[in-house]
Amino acid sequence: MFSHLKRRIGVLTAVAVLAALVPTLSISPASAAASSTTQAMSDVTLLEACPAGTASAAGFTDTTSTDVDCIAMFGITQGTTATTYSPTDSVARWQMALFLTRMATVMSVTLGDGSDQSFTDISGKSAEIQTAINQLKQLGVTNGTTATTYSPDDNVSREQMAMFIERLLGNTATGPGGNSDDTATTNISGNGTTYNYTDIDSGTVTFEGHNSIVELYHLGVTDSATGATAYSPSADMTRAAMATFMTNALDHSNARPAGIVLQATRTAAYGDMVTASNELHVSNRDSSFVPIADTLVDVFGFTATTTVDEAAFAASGACKDALEAIGGSEELCLMENTDHVTNQTGNIQIEQTDIAVGANVAEGESTQYWAWTAAVGTYYGSTQTSSTVTVTSSKGGDFAHISLSNPYANLNGSGTVLTGITSGSVDAKMGSDVTITVQLRSQAGTATYMLHRLAVRLTRVVTPERMAPWLVPLPQRSL
Repeated sequence: MFSHLKRRIGVLTAVAVLAALVPTLSISPASAAASSTTQAMSDVTLLEACPAGTASAAGFTDTTSTDVDCIAMFGITQGTTATTYSPTDSVARWQMALFLTRMATVMSVTLGDGSDQSFTDISGKSAEIQTAINQLKQLGVTNGTTATTYSPDDNVSREQMAMFIERLLGNTATGPGGNSDDTATTNISGNGTTYNYTDIDSGTVTFEGHNSIVELYHLGVTDSATGATAYSPSADMTRAAMATFMTNALDHSNARPAGIVLQATRTAAYGDMVTASNELHVSNRDSSFVPIADTLVDVFGFTATTTVDEAAFAASGACKDALEAIGGSEELCLMENTDHVTNQTGNIQIEQTDIAVGANVAEGESTQYWAWTAAVGTYYGSTQTSSTVTVTSSKGGDFAHISLSNPYANLNGSGTVLTGITSGSVDAKMGSDVTITVQLRSQAGTATYMLHRLAVRLTRVVTPERMAPWLVPLPQRSL
């Protein structure tokens, strides 16, 4: 059946056959078990709250973490002193309250008034800390260690931190590129049915804690590398790990740096802008990171070329051979009333289908995009402030091609039967883990029997003959 698997698929690890001719069952988080194969994060976002270079070094002498720089930029942390962050220290529950309420503000979450919530053990803390703890209770992010105690001096475990952040994300509106399972764009949640961790199904881990850990993993809100099998739920959360969790959680919100910032959901690690879901994203925030609506923004781009004398800019700094990101009547590098305008959340989304430059380039080619704003009638020049991002195509080595030998079989894509098509390609980053699942389905599309699921890693070019040792023949069955 797999003799026609095309080149571009390489195997780094053995192929795992997970099921053969057995019914496909849905599994709830409550009954799920750690997978025997590596589960990729399924709900990550490719846009960031702190894109590279936007968060200046925080100035702490005991850490160079860019995650710490990110939360320092947003005012979530102030350090243990003016020059130290103490990354290996554990996070106390009173500290966590301050971190989470500051993070909530950055994510535009409305906090309560901080009035007394009947915790009897926080009176010795500062007014700021007491307010933050009460606000967390009002928001539903904490319930306290009992009905009347918060235990402010206890350390936060990694399980508890997962629950705190998952609850906070449940009150957060989803930002551009973020994940949400709710049509109202709140209640951010990941895929809780598959996971790698082998230490969250026993001991004192609670049902909510288990699900929070798994959901955050799929959102990419974790400090564990893909495929890690140990989460250490009972261990204390360190300040370094907390910074990483919070930075990754911010990516799913509308938090963005001050000023005009341009990002792309396709970068050098993935390929060019070839899929309709790819986009350029522009954000505009004031110095307090509040979204700015109704800002005119001009976006243009240039694909690198070896053509003599062709360049994005002339020696004067003015645009020369660059192109408007979206084709039309707009004049190149001129701020016009017809340019893009930020919406009420301070954002602009330019989808791949609307991008006129760099949307389909050859392997290895790069397109650089610029976004800027100024008064109407202003031309872009070297004195203008802009935000830029470069997208490099690597698609030549990053597509897995699949073909079928049965002329009566049709590939089914995006819920639509592609009649008469017996081959197709899927975008797959070189070096990534890819699972290929073959099922029998009814005409209505209902899954009936699993045939094979193969876990492969795209690493190098191989021939079907070199794949043969990992391909297990299917048992015969009358259907």
